[in-house]
Amino acid sequence: MATVREGQRSVLLVVDVQVGVMKDAWQAPQVIGNVARLVDRARLQGAPVLWVQHADEQLVRDSAAWQWVPELVPAPDEPRVHKAFNSSFEQTSLDTELTRLGATHLVLAGAASNWCIRATAYAALERGYDLTLVGDAHTTETMVLDDGQRVEAAGLVRDLNLAMTWLSYPGRRNATANADAVVFDGNGVAAAAGGATLSAEGVVAFLHRFEEIAAGENFDLLQDLVHDDAVFRFNDGDFVGKAAVRGAFEKTWKGSPGVKKERFYLSDIQVLSVDATSASATYTYHWEGAMDGRSFHIQGRGTRVLLRTGGRLQIVHEHLSRFPAA
Repeated sequence: MATVREGQRSVLLVVDVQVGVMKDAWQAPQVIGNVARLVDRARLQGAPVLWVQHADEQLVRDSAAWQWVPELVPAPDEPRVHKAFNSSFEQTSLDTELTRLGATHLVLAGAASNWCIRATAYAALERGYDLTLVGDAHTTETMVLDDGQRVEAAGLVRDLNLAMTWLSYPGRRNATANADAVVFDGNGVAAAAGGATLSAEGVVAFLHRFEEIAAGENFDLLQDLVHDDAVFRFNDGDFVGKAAVRGAFEKTWKGSPGVKKERFYLSDIQVLSVDATSASATYTYHWEGAMDGRSFHIQGRGTRVLLRTGGRLQIVHEHLSRFPAA
């Protein structure tokens, strides 16, 4: 198990925002602008900025492509780390620099999302650091595979943002936050370290995850995602509080032994509102299965209200309405 870093010292880690890397990257101007604002804010608010710069056969050291983009200029006293592998930690001075600074939490930005940013993010968590991935301050290129299929850059960025939101490591915190939400205090502690800023994308991911947990009958974990004062209104009544909500789900999933091939899922999710601490969404729910050799498909409309408490996202209200039978 990794040694979890004690303390609350954040640093901004800028990785590979170099001319050759950013040349064909998705939304490069916006990403570079967000990274530049993060650098200015970290300097102003007392957080160290570290610069990681890649070199290999395709990105030759001291070449024009190897240079930082013109919008980013490392200060003379800011540490620079040179690497030759995807992870910023492999055969580099990064861990030594972070230890010297007393860093415990990394705010990560740069490129490329599916290569060096992903490798660095996992390496940081595995070494015991807390991590905030700046969701709109990393990018990559669209990949064209040998069979002609395309893996779009936007999807690669989105995938990593979701992964860094929902990963779980013992004793460590990880999150995804937009650049505007990352604020360093005078001690260099990033406000985003406590959890991801809510986004429509994150709300949709949470709703799907909750249903997967319910379908997997993991009722202990399900209960953790329900607020203490939650009110769930189902077709068969109202359920108030964690214990009552858990009981309702257990009854639904375990109380119908005659049902076979059961499946529950959501579609047509519409996020109605989202801010720093709460969100609401509507969706269509589907319950499919078979009973006594006959299949059924029950549908309805649902509404959920989510609340962030103590850095965790929880459901505080749910209302389900079943569609009339066809």
